[in-house]
Amino acid sequence: MRLWSTPRATLGNQLRFGLIVLAAVAIAPSMTQAGSLSDQVSHERFTVVKVDTEAGSVKCVEDQRWRTVKKADLVGVGVGDIIRVDGQRLILLRTAAEEIAGVER
Repeated sequence: MRLWSTPRATLGNQLRFGLIVLAAVAIAPSMTQAGSLSDQVSHERFTVVKVDTEAGSVKCVEDQRWRTVKKADLVGVGVGDIIRVDGQRLILLRTAAEEIAGVER
């Protein structure tokens, strides 16, 4: 017995199979990126080691690099704080005290 008995059924099944393959190929890259999402988030978060308010920069423990940011963003930032740097914008994610206490913002 043939699986597809009519040309119409064959064409329909072939189209359905083609769409499934196409969907799988389209989804595959996003699935590999999903695995690295936590890696990406952790690479965007930095722990402050030093703050130079006059120069407008912070040094981070992860890469021991000075990052130049807007001086206004340094207000209230201290050693041990968890930050994210987006261009020259510094975003304070958690203060050192919140990090120790385990408080999420």
